[in-house]
Amino acid sequence: CSTPQVARREALEYKLILKIEGIWLPSAAVFFLLNYFFKNATKDHLLGLGKMLPIGILLLLFGCIHVADAKCSSWEESNGVIMIEPEDIDFKGIDSKWSLKSLNGESYIEYDANNAWTGVYKISQVGKLCYPITIKSNGWWRFEFKNVNAHRTEHNDAFVKLEGFPWIGVKPGSDVRVSANRNLLGEKYQKAYRNRDPGTWDWGTFTVDHDKHLFYFQAQNAPLQTRICLAGRSTKFGVGKMLLYNIGKTSISQARGFLETCAGGSTAPEPAPAPAPAPAPAPAP
Repeated sequence: CSTPQVARREALEYKLILKIEGIWLPSAAVFFLLNYFFKNATKDHLLGLGKMLPIGILLLLFGCIHVADAKCSSWEESNGVIMIEPEDIDFKGIDSKWSLKSLNGESYIEYDANNAWTGVYKISQVGKLCYPITIKSNGWWRFEFKNVNAHRTEHNDAFVKLEGFPWIGVKPGSDVRVSANRNLLGEKYQKAYRNRDPGTWDWGTFTVDHDKHLFYFQAQNAPLQTRICLAGRSTKFGVGKMLLYNIGKTSISQARGFLETCAGGSTAPEPAPAPAPAPAPAPAP
């Protein structure tokens, strides 16, 4: 009654930072308890167990159904990070071209997976997957998604939009906080692409053709609520995670390591403490 995806959602629902597949942990506990019981049981004990067995089976089935339904419906900032698993909403009900896939044990959604067409859809032709988020801190934020493509230069992009915020593009290596070359992309659905080898996971998320820019936006009135929206553009392009993080509060490596930050039940780890400063050298005699 459990899958790797269900195990992940179980950890989210009960706020446990556990990477488990299936239900091996409770199964092991039940095994040892039963082993102890049968070694020490009397006839009356066994009769009592027989009466309780149907109830136990029903409770187990109910628990599995409950866990399978555990999904996020909104997301919130935790330690400067918002992490979203895009399959948590009814993506297929919004746009039937999305389908659930898996790569290296990680689930993701892929757009028009069985279509080898190398053209692209217009934003007016596709459904919009929108995820409610709560931003708690002001500052400069970056957006990216963990993605997989079917070709290095084709089947390699999607549309993204942050409602109420204009995207600001900055070239890799530039600091958006001080850069004099910010590209004001506007509050609209913007193409987000990658150019890496196909069939592999990658966090690369760029915009502006032939002149790579990263996605940034600025929050000034936190706490605030908005929606981050995703829409299909290329066929056979997949998205596994969507990440927004405050560059003044956490690093990119820390942000990418967060679990999903569900509203009311964040499972994000606390940031690692800063290393202690090196002691000053002793003065020469």
